[in-house]
Amino acid sequence: MGFSVLRVEHEGMIGGANGLTDYAARTVAVRANMDPAAQGHRLAHDPYVSGWAGSVKDKEPR
Repeated sequence: MGFSVLRVEHEGMIGGANGLTDYAARTVAVRANMDPAAQGHRLAHDPYVSGWAGSVKDKEPR
């Protein structure tokens, strides 16, 4: 897919979220202070949801 994974120290670094996909930068950031299963969930979930949101008319993925 061409995305880089970034692990950030805490949610304050990504706007209070558990994970954040940046399509312009082609990165997926996930909190390092979550358990490994939760990190895996974020890594699978965020790009999917952002990709779907990008297909909604008059909306941009966040």
